[in-house]
Amino acid sequence: MEGYKDNSGFNAVFGSSGGSSPSPTIYRDFGSFFSSVVQTPVPSTSNLVALELLVLSNGISSAPDGTITFTHEGYYMIEVTYQVGHLGTIGSDYAWFWLWYNGANYPLTARQIEIKPSQQQFSIVTLQYMVRITDPTTDTINLIWDATSTDVVLDYISNPISSGYPDQASVICNVYQIS
Repeated sequence: MEGYKDNSGFNAVFGSSGGSSPSPTIYRDFGSFFSSVVQTPVPSTSNLVALELLVLSNGISSAPDGTITFTHEGYYMIEVTYQVGHLGTIGSDYAWFWLWYNGANYPLTARQIEIKPSQQQFSIVTLQYMVRITDPTTDTINLIWDATSTDVVLDYISNPISSGYPDQASVICNVYQIS
């Protein structure tokens, strides 16, 4: 039974006959998206998070404005890493991150951080969400953020080739189908 779709997970682990046959191929949708731009918010506004670079994708896509679309219904894990920079030298600022589902706030997804320039210039914020897509022809997800000042940015850093390590994305977003 090679190549069938199994959402139970049982046959993915044990094979169709308790482990004596080769493991089946399980097809699940996934997408990995990055941003290589510095993103500055309009304070007190729902700001779309840009995801303009496609790294890998099967069944999930993202427009440059960060609108994530799907080809199958199901449950999806969304993992996002933000590199938050603070350009100011005095005073604290706050930033919030959350999801939109079909253009509206997705309940209970907001997270807030305080950024103090005296403590650090950059903060890494990593969030995970599980969402259910019921109608892939119309359902969309957007990453949204806001900040109290334009001193707060999602910061892309281009490293010199001599540094030996790659550029630093302002946002990394991985989406994969759970079931």
